[in-house]
Amino acid sequence: MPGPMPNPARPFSRAHRGVRNLVILPAAGCTLPVPAIPEGRDWTPAETEMWRGLWQSPQATQWDESFTGSVAMYCANAAAVLAGECRSLAGR
Repeated sequence: MPGPMPNPARPFSRAHRGVRNLVILPAAGCTLPVPAIPEGRDWTPAETEMWRGLWQSPQATQWDESFTGSVAMYCANAAAVLAGECRSLAGR
């Protein structure tokens, strides 16, 4: 069984998440300047390239400078996963 049916009477019900909240992202990507990568660690060239690419992506049109920490954390973790430097915590 997939779970309970959406209840439109509840304000956070899945019934309220639909096409009306859809944001159409620009195909060309973000044209704003790429923010400086956070200091505090040595960034690899691959992480720096990922940083630039993410801030020039269409999704970046929805971000402001408050997202720099989240994007930096994503870049560091994604690079570690792709390099095979992460281990699973599932086997603990």
